[in-house]
Amino acid sequence: MVRDSSRYAVIMAGGWGDRFWPLSRPSRPKPVLRIGDRERSFLEEILECARRVVPREGLLIATGASVARAIRSVGIDLPSDGYIVEPAKRDTAGCVVFVLASLLARGAADDAVVGFLTSDNVIGGVEGFQQGLEAAYLAAGSDDRLVCLGIRPSRPDTAFGYIEVADGAGHAEPGSVVSVGRFTEKPDAETARQLAASGRHFWNSGMLIGRIGIFLAEMARHAPELHRAVHSIREAMAGGDADRVAEVFQALEPVSIDYALLEKADLGMVVADFAWETLNGWDALDRLLTPDEAGNVVVGDPLLIDASDSVVYVDPAAAGKSVAVVGASGLVVVVTDDAVLVVPKDRAQEVKAAVRALRQ
Repeated sequence: MVRDSSRYAVIMAGGWGDRFWPLSRPSRPKPVLRIGDRERSFLEEILECARRVVPREGLLIATGASVARAIRSVGIDLPSDGYIVEPAKRDTAGCVVFVLASLLARGAADDAVVGFLTSDNVIGGVEGFQQGLEAAYLAAGSDDRLVCLGIRPSRPDTAFGYIEVADGAGHAEPGSVVSVGRFTEKPDAETARQLAASGRHFWNSGMLIGRIGIFLAEMARHAPELHRAVHSIREAMAGGDADRVAEVFQALEPVSIDYALLEKADLGMVVADFAWETLNGWDALDRLLTPDEAGNVVVGDPLLIDASDSVVYVDPAAAGKSVAVVGASGLVVVVTDDAVLVVPKDRAQEVKAAVRALRQ
């Protein structure tokens, strides 16, 4: 099917969010969660923002089969062919490859502009995000390079990657397009302080926009294995050979698109300046919800006595359970109808290890 649009917005929702276990499950993935008293899920929020820049028929969700089923079950408003279902998990580089191949197989033109957007954001300034995203689509449509979205940092943070720009470019107005120098992966605390104070570093939003033809040209130049995979998968899709599609895709190395391509490519960055968070674990919840006087983030109706600096989350499905936290500091306690998580707040990123062990 050829869409009547030269713009696409692809929401990357490949994982179910195991760092948010036990609230997040394969049957209830993180993108569809409504944390606390939020009226919309992460996915609904980013789709609403994308609709301001891309027509409805250009909206797509890229994910795996189980997450796609869960998203469909909650009634997300998308066209019937709005899902691109990957046959395996191959990180963001694999996602970009599979989406480009799928769009080309559907008849998309090389000059169509595709934006890859993340699905675990909390966007506090929708108007600012819209302006930044529109600027990125316009730049990508006219510039012979890929464009990313860089968020002006509001604080030092070790949970984000950083993008360095040239001297003076860090003070450019929101919506300006500047050249990218280099990427820095999630830094330690001292390095994060230095980067946030430099005036030349932005948070890496993980969002990438470009024309299909420019993606292919940059892959041919810097990541030929990805370029070959796009064309092989497209040909297999055109021939209806699902086994060949899966074979080529599963042979890809699971790696981020930053590492596989962007760190080597000529890249532009749109300066964005709005409230923005990525929630990558329970320890980040105090950036979404307001802590009480003791520094506790509380959802539900647990009993806290002499507790401080903790996250205590009682899911509505577990409202009949009595939960008490006494004499504790720096904990994450999560209670659902069928599971309980207790972990030191500074080790909340290790929840993934618990999920792996429970599976085994």
